[in-house]
Amino acid sequence: MPCISKADQLSKHITGRIISGQWKPGQLMASERQLAAEFGMSRAMVRESVTQLVGKGVLQSRHGQGTRVCNPMAHLFDEHFGDLPQDSYELQLAVLEMRTVIDGEAAWYFCQRASAEEMQMLVSEFERMEQRRHHAMTPLERAKADLTFHMLIAEHCHQILIISLAQLLYSKFFNAIYGVLGRTHRRTGAYPPHIEEQHRNIFQAICSRDAETARLAAEQHILTTRQTLEQLEPGRQS
Repeated sequence: MPCISKADQLSKHITGRIISGQWKPGQLMASERQLAAEFGMSRAMVRESVTQLVGKGVLQSRHGQGTRVCNPMAHLFDEHFGDLPQDSYELQLAVLEMRTVIDGEAAWYFCQRASAEEMQMLVSEFERMEQRRHHAMTPLERAKADLTFHMLIAEHCHQILIISLAQLLYSKFFNAIYGVLGRTHRRTGAYPPHIEEQHRNIFQAICSRDAETARLAAEQHILTTRQTLEQLEPGRQS
């Protein structure tokens, strides 16, 4: 049986942490000195391991900016979806259809896998959302704030593919997501009234660690927004 070098062992360990969602795409890695101390290796051995992973596209290293975990799907989005018109009905519908899956599964896995510390992070974010209700905010500001709630759930669900897709969907297609809410506000003069109640339903289910209810609440939240889009575009429902 071939002997695995210490650098290879460390590479597998780092990859394992990424796959488990412990280290997330975009996250800044610890320094070589810190990794060497944690794993009981020389800095040269750590540097060799990191270099291997940079070469494989698992990590990205930039001079003066440290080393970050790569999003494994970023290049696909850049190559195929970078220039799509985000105000189109077709793209907005496609994003909402994908969010139904991602948000539902993220809520389910968060219930199953989030630590007590991560749960407290969600509680704090929800409390901030509740406080913002009493402040005047533009629809754009509110949409960004609301998306922070959803992104926190996705980023701490400990499922690498959901984390990666959510990051890309929320960041690269934010204008498509906001487009539905912005058009609703322009037409009705109000932010969709169901959103606050649905966020509360998601939050309460997650706090109870009721994974199935959390999934259904998250799915219903996105489906309602999809129905809003279809009402804005009569005659174009699939």
